[in-house]
Amino acid sequence: MQNFQLSLFYDYYAFVMSSNFYRKYDALFSALDLSGFPNKNIKVGRTGYSRHVILRALIVQHLEEIKNLFHD
Repeated sequence: MQNFQLSLFYDYYAFVMSSNFYRKYDALFSALDLSGFPNKNIKVGRTGYSRHVILRALIVQHLEEIKNLFHD
């Protein structure tokens, strides 16, 4: 399950259930087991961003057919 700061939303589950878009990704990411995939770089250098979050973002980018993240 994702780690959200729940105080941002009055009721997280009501927020998710209010939209098919959020319901789809909540179900997908709840079923996704990332325990075998390291979350942060723990060897050399900066830890950087969460690899789990980046992987989820790439999944959304692919499923929503987002070509790029930059505007011309």
